Amino acid sequence: MKDLIKQYLDRGISRRQLTSGLSALGMSTVATKALAQSLAPFAASAQAATPQGPMREMTGKGGALFVQQLKAAGVEFIFFNPSTGDAPIFDALADEPSIQLIKGVQEGAVAVMADGYARLSGKPGVVIVANVGLPNAMTQMVNTFKDRIPILVAVAAFGQDALGREGPQDYDYQESMLGPITKWRWTAQTAKSIPETTRRALKFASTPPAGPTFLAIPEDELRAEATATIMDQSLFDVSMKIRPDKDAVEKAARMLIEATNPLLSVGDEITL
Repeated sequence: MKDLIKQYLDRGISRRQLTSGLSALGMSTVATKALAQSLAPFAASAQAATPQGPMREMTGKGGALFVQQLKAAGVEFIFFNPSTGDAPIFDALADEPSIQLIKGVQEGAVAVMADGYARLSGKPGVVIVANVGLPNAMTQMVNTFKDRIPILVAVAAFGQDALGREGPQDYDYQESMLGPITKWRWTAQTAKSIPETTRRALKFASTPPAGPTFLAIPEDELRAEATATIMDQSLFDVSMKIRPDKDAVEKAARMLIEATNPLLSVGDEITL
């Protein structure tokens, strides 16, 4: 038991793995939950004491690498409708209180919520949905793409070893389906590449003209362990302050001054 608790406090195992290990030792479900809850503040303190530079190496499962890159990018909310395949992501989120989960009953509704958050906050909305339910999210992504709203849609795709084998709930040409309604789409090839592809997805989504991006992460890579670089947002998402043309501004101002009854007709992007 001491070894399990030490691994948990050292962030070598997740909260789910801790409770599973304690159950295997004969502790009841109620006791394991109570112990895990009592250890949570100490785990948070241990994490806070770990030096966190703007660029750092991290070793962990693909799901944990994904979560820590989202955190480093300033993500505060994840809108989700989960599946069994993305369990490693939620295992990591159980130990990451700085990111709040907001659950929806259907993938389309989840995408709508992320779209609304992005419109109001100006920050990319992050969506995690079940792989089989992705087409439901696509119906909303059409509007998101049309209005140039930054969101990242991620799914836990079938593992590399299952591709092309016509598994249940599997379908081909997933990336191609997203082509017309995304700025960028990709499948992470390895656990090590998950943070890098996550940064690229966020960067493409938020760079004007903004828009939705898509990232598929195979289930086996979410469970695989790797060492990768985690970067803070300031290192990969450089602020782009778009300055209007001085002559165009002067021309528009003169038109307004000289107009008897001026009227402006503008679209949604005026708020951006």
